[in-house]
Amino acid sequence: MCGQFKTLGLERAILLHVVDIYHAQGLAPMFEKNAKEMIKEYKQYLDDLYIDVQTLVIQGEVKSTIANVAHEYDIDCIIMGSTIKNPIKGRMLGRTTDYIANNSGKMLLVEKYELSEIGDKEIYGKVCTPTFKRPLISLDLSKKSMDIITKLTPVQDYLDKVYLINVIETTKDSPELKQLIKENKSKLAEIGEKFEGVTIETIVSSGNPAEEINNTAEDKDVTLIILGATGKGLKKLILGSTSYELLNKTRKPVLLIS
Repeated sequence: MCGQFKTLGLERAILLHVVDIYHAQGLAPMFEKNAKEMIKEYKQYLDDLYIDVQTLVIQGEVKSTIANVAHEYDIDCIIMGSTIKNPIKGRMLGRTTDYIANNSGKMLLVEKYELSEIGDKEIYGKVCTPTFKRPLISLDLSKKSMDIITKLTPVQDYLDKVYLINVIETTKDSPELKQLIKENKSKLAEIGEKFEGVTIETIVSSGNPAEEINNTAEDKDVTLIILGATGKGLKKLILGSTSYELLNKTRKPVLLIS
Protein backbone atom coordinates (compact mmCIF):
# COMPACT_ATOMS: atom_id res chain seq x y z
CA MET A 1 0.00 0.00 0.00
CA CYS A 2 2.68 2.54 1.00
CA GLY A 3 4.62 1.66 -2.13
CA GLN A 4 1.61 2.72 -4.19
CA PHE A 5 1.34 5.99 -2.32
CA LYS A 6 5.06 6.59 -2.88
CA THR A 7 4.39 6.30 -6.61
CA LEU A 8 1.50 8.74 -6.22
CA GLY A 9 3.75 11.27 -4.55
CA LEU A 10 3.65 10.40 -0.84
CA GLU A 11 6.41 12.26 0.98
CA ARG A 12 5.44 12.07 4.65
CA ALA A 13 3.43 9.64 6.74
CA ILE A 14 2.37 9.19 10.35
CA LEU A 15 2.00 5.67 11.72
CA LEU A 16 -0.45 5.77 14.60
CA HIS A 17 -1.39 3.08 17.09
CA VAL A 18 -3.87 3.87 19.84
CA VAL A 19 -3.82 1.77 22.99
CA ASP A 20 -7.48 1.55 23.98
CA ILE A 21 -7.46 2.57 27.63
CA TYR A 22 -10.99 1.26 28.15
CA HIS A 23 -10.06 -2.28 27.13
CA ALA A 24 -6.42 -2.33 28.24
CA GLN A 25 -7.12 -0.86 31.69
CA GLY A 26 -4.17 -1.66 33.99
CA LEU A 27 -2.28 -3.39 31.17
CA ALA A 28 -2.09 -0.23 29.04
CA PRO A 29 1.62 0.46 29.80
CA MET A 30 2.57 -3.06 28.69
CA PHE A 31 0.49 -2.78 25.50
CA GLU A 32 2.07 0.59 24.77
CA LYS A 33 5.59 -0.84 25.16
CA ASN A 34 4.81 -3.78 22.86
CA ALA A 35 3.22 -1.51 20.26
CA LYS A 36 6.29 0.74 20.16
CA GLU A 37 8.47 -2.27 19.41
CA MET A 38 6.19 -3.55 16.65
CA ILE A 39 5.70 -0.19 14.99
CA LYS A 40 9.46 0.08 14.47
CA GLU A 41 9.20 -2.66 11.81
CA TYR A 42 6.62 -0.68 9.84
CA LYS A 43 8.73 2.46 10.12
CA GLN A 44 11.74 0.62 8.73
CA TYR A 45 9.73 -0.39 5.67
CA LEU A 46 8.80 3.24 5.00
CA ASP A 47 12.35 4.37 5.67
CA ASP A 48 13.49 1.99 2.93
CA LEU A 49 11.07 3.75 0.56
CA TYR A 50 12.61 7.11 1.50
CA ILE A 51 9.37 8.32 3.04
CA ASP A 52 9.59 10.75 5.96
CA VAL A 53 7.74 8.83 8.66
CA GLN A 54 6.80 9.59 12.24
CA THR A 55 5.47 6.98 14.66
CA LEU A 56 2.97 7.66 17.42
CA VAL A 57 1.77 5.27 20.11
CA ILE A 58 -0.84 6.93 22.31
CA GLN A 59 -3.02 5.75 25.15
CA GLY A 60 -6.57 6.99 24.82
CA GLU A 61 -10.05 6.53 23.39
CA VAL A 62 -9.43 5.15 19.89
CA LYS A 63 -11.95 7.04 17.75
CA SER A 64 -11.41 10.52 19.13
CA THR A 65 -7.62 10.07 19.30
CA ILE A 66 -7.38 9.25 15.59
CA ALA A 67 -9.52 12.26 14.68
CA ASN A 68 -7.55 14.56 16.99
CA VAL A 69 -4.18 13.44 15.58
CA ALA A 70 -5.46 13.95 12.03
CA HIS A 71 -6.34 17.56 12.86
CA GLU A 72 -3.26 18.28 14.97
CA TYR A 73 -0.88 17.14 12.24
CA ASP A 74 -3.03 18.50 9.38
CA ILE A 75 -2.88 15.23 7.45
CA ASP A 76 -4.33 14.88 3.95
CA CYS A 77 -5.76 11.37 4.19
CA ILE A 78 -6.57 8.81 6.89
CA ILE A 79 -6.04 5.17 5.92
CA MET A 80 -7.87 2.47 7.86
CA GLY A 81 -8.56 -1.23 7.39
CA SER A 82 -11.86 -3.09 7.46
CA THR A 83 -12.08 -6.87 7.70
CA ILE A 84 -14.51 -8.91 5.63
CA LYS A 85 -15.32 -12.08 7.52
CA ASN A 86 -18.02 -13.33 5.17
CA PRO A 87 -17.20 -12.99 1.44
CA ILE A 88 -20.92 -12.83 0.60
CA LYS A 89 -22.39 -10.59 3.30
CA GLY A 90 -19.25 -8.72 4.23
CA ARG A 91 -18.98 -7.08 7.62
CA MET A 92 -20.82 -4.11 9.07
CA LEU A 93 -18.81 -0.90 9.21
CA GLY A 94 -16.78 -0.76 12.41
CA ARG A 95 -17.63 1.89 14.97
CA THR A 96 -14.21 3.49 14.71
CA THR A 97 -14.38 3.79 10.91
CA ASP A 98 -17.94 5.09 11.16
CA TYR A 99 -16.85 7.75 13.64
CA ILE A 100 -13.84 8.84 11.57
CA ALA A 101 -15.93 9.09 8.40
CA ASN A 102 -18.48 11.26 10.20
CA ASN A 103 -16.22 13.43 12.34
CA SER A 104 -12.71 13.79 10.92
CA GLY A 105 -13.51 15.97 7.91
CA LYS A 106 -10.52 14.31 6.21
CA MET A 107 -10.18 12.22 3.09
CA LEU A 108 -10.61 8.60 4.20
CA LEU A 109 -9.38 5.44 2.50
CA VAL A 110 -10.95 2.25 3.85
CA GLU A 111 -8.98 -0.78 2.71
CA LYS A 112 -10.79 -4.13 2.73
CA TYR A 113 -9.19 -7.36 3.94
CA GLU A 114 -10.58 -10.88 3.77
CA LEU A 115 -10.09 -13.00 6.87
CA SER A 116 -9.37 -16.69 6.57
CA GLU A 117 -8.44 -19.13 9.30
CA ILE A 118 -5.73 -21.75 8.88
CA GLY A 119 -5.57 -23.85 12.01
CA ASP A 120 -5.19 -21.46 14.92
CA LYS A 121 -3.88 -18.66 12.72
CA GLU A 122 -5.85 -15.79 11.20
CA ILE A 123 -4.65 -14.77 7.73
CA TYR A 124 -5.57 -11.38 6.28
CA GLY A 125 -5.53 -10.91 2.51
CA LYS A 126 -5.94 -7.60 0.70
CA VAL A 127 -9.04 -7.68 -1.52
CA CYS A 128 -7.75 -5.43 -4.31
CA THR A 129 -4.20 -4.75 -5.36
CA PRO A 130 -3.01 -2.41 -6.69
CA THR A 131 -5.68 -0.10 -5.31
CA PHE A 132 -5.58 2.84 -7.71
CA LYS A 133 -5.27 1.18 -11.12
CA ARG A 134 -8.96 0.91 -12.09
CA PRO A 135 -11.09 3.21 -9.92
CA LEU A 136 -14.84 3.61 -10.15
CA ILE A 137 -15.75 7.25 -9.47
CA SER A 138 -19.32 8.00 -8.42
CA LEU A 139 -20.55 11.47 -9.36
CA ASP A 140 -23.93 13.10 -8.71
CA LEU A 141 -22.88 15.88 -11.14
CA SER A 142 -23.22 18.55 -8.46
CA LYS A 143 -20.58 21.25 -8.12
CA LYS A 144 -19.37 19.56 -4.92
CA SER A 145 -18.80 16.24 -6.66
CA MET A 146 -16.56 17.94 -9.22
CA ASP A 147 -14.03 18.46 -6.42
CA ILE A 148 -13.37 14.72 -6.64
CA ILE A 149 -12.13 15.07 -10.21
CA THR A 150 -9.94 18.03 -9.30
CA LYS A 151 -8.24 16.02 -6.55
CA LEU A 152 -7.66 12.99 -8.79
CA THR A 153 -6.32 14.51 -12.00
CA PRO A 154 -2.80 15.05 -10.53
CA VAL A 155 -2.40 11.26 -10.20
CA GLN A 156 -3.86 10.36 -13.59
CA ASP A 157 -0.55 9.00 -14.89
CA TYR A 158 -0.92 6.11 -12.45
CA LEU A 159 -4.39 5.13 -13.69
CA ASP A 160 -4.95 2.43 -16.30
CA LYS A 161 -8.69 2.93 -16.68
CA VAL A 162 -11.33 5.08 -14.99
CA TYR A 163 -15.01 4.24 -14.70
CA LEU A 164 -17.34 7.20 -14.17
CA ILE A 165 -20.79 6.37 -12.83
CA ASN A 166 -23.89 8.44 -12.18
CA VAL A 167 -26.91 6.85 -10.53
CA ILE A 168 -30.34 8.45 -10.83
CA GLU A 169 -32.38 7.68 -7.73
CA THR A 170 -35.57 6.35 -9.28
CA THR A 171 -37.03 3.02 -10.33
CA LYS A 172 -39.67 4.45 -12.69
CA ASP A 173 -38.99 3.94 -16.37
CA SER A 174 -40.19 6.92 -18.41
CA PRO A 175 -39.26 9.03 -21.44
CA GLU A 176 -37.99 11.70 -19.02
CA LEU A 177 -35.66 9.18 -17.38
CA LYS A 178 -34.29 8.03 -20.71
CA GLN A 179 -33.59 11.64 -21.68
CA LEU A 180 -31.89 12.34 -18.34
CA ILE A 181 -29.72 9.25 -18.74
CA LYS A 182 -28.66 10.47 -22.17
CA GLU A 183 -27.85 13.96 -20.85
CA ASN A 184 -25.92 12.68 -17.84
CA LYS A 185 -23.92 10.26 -19.95
CA SER A 186 -22.89 13.19 -22.13
CA LYS A 187 -21.84 15.14 -19.03
CA LEU A 188 -19.76 12.21 -17.78
CA ALA A 189 -18.03 11.95 -21.15
CA GLU A 190 -17.12 15.63 -20.92
CA ILE A 191 -15.73 15.12 -17.42
CA GLY A 192 -13.74 12.13 -18.62
CA GLU A 193 -11.83 14.37 -21.02
CA LYS A 194 -10.03 15.84 -18.01
CA PHE A 195 -8.13 12.55 -17.65
CA GLU A 196 -5.62 12.86 -20.47
CA GLY A 197 -4.31 9.61 -21.86
CA VAL A 198 -6.53 7.47 -19.61
CA THR A 199 -9.18 5.07 -20.90
CA ILE A 200 -12.60 6.21 -19.71
CA GLU A 201 -15.86 4.29 -19.50
CA THR A 202 -19.07 6.12 -18.54
CA ILE A 203 -22.06 4.47 -16.89
CA VAL A 204 -25.45 5.99 -16.07
CA SER A 205 -28.06 3.84 -14.33
CA SER A 206 -31.11 4.24 -12.13
CA GLY A 207 -32.14 2.69 -8.80
CA ASN A 208 -30.58 2.46 -5.35
CA PRO A 209 -27.20 4.26 -5.63
CA ALA A 210 -25.28 2.01 -3.22
CA GLU A 211 -26.53 -1.16 -4.92
CA GLU A 212 -25.86 0.16 -8.43
CA ILE A 213 -22.36 1.33 -7.53
CA ASN A 214 -21.48 -1.93 -5.78
CA ASN A 215 -22.88 -4.10 -8.58
CA THR A 216 -20.94 -2.09 -11.16
CA ALA A 217 -17.76 -2.35 -9.08
CA GLU A 218 -18.05 -6.13 -9.02
CA ASP A 219 -19.05 -6.40 -12.68
CA LYS A 220 -16.14 -4.25 -13.89
CA ASP A 221 -13.70 -5.69 -11.34
CA VAL A 222 -12.58 -2.24 -10.24
CA THR A 223 -9.80 -1.83 -7.70
CA LEU A 224 -11.27 1.14 -5.81
CA ILE A 225 -14.57 3.00 -5.36
CA ILE A 226 -14.33 6.77 -5.01
CA LEU A 227 -17.20 9.00 -3.91
CA GLY A 228 -18.05 12.06 -1.89
CA ALA A 229 -18.39 11.64 1.87
CA THR A 230 -21.56 13.65 2.26
CA GLY A 231 -25.10 13.23 0.99
CA LYS A 232 -27.23 15.88 -0.72
CA GLY A 233 -29.40 18.14 1.38
CA LEU A 234 -27.71 17.38 4.70
CA LYS A 235 -27.50 20.34 7.05
CA LYS A 236 -24.23 19.28 8.59
CA LEU A 237 -21.14 17.40 7.50
CA ILE A 238 -22.03 13.76 8.12
CA LEU A 239 -21.58 10.56 6.19
CA GLY A 240 -24.19 10.40 3.41
CA SER A 241 -26.58 7.45 3.30
CA THR A 242 -25.12 6.17 0.01
CA SER A 243 -21.56 6.30 1.38
CA TYR A 244 -22.57 4.57 4.59
CA GLU A 245 -24.55 1.81 2.85
CA LEU A 246 -21.78 1.24 0.34
CA LEU A 247 -19.06 1.00 2.99
CA ASN A 248 -21.09 -1.68 4.74
CA LYS A 249 -21.92 -3.59 1.58
CA THR A 250 -18.94 -3.58 -0.75
CA ARG A 251 -15.87 -5.82 -0.74
CA LYS A 252 -13.92 -3.13 -2.58
CA PRO A 253 -11.70 -0.48 -1.01
CA VAL A 254 -13.49 2.85 -0.70
CA LEU A 255 -12.00 6.34 -0.86
CA LEU A 256 -14.26 9.02 0.68
CA ILE A 257 -13.48 12.57 -0.35
CA SER A 258 -15.01 15.24 1.86
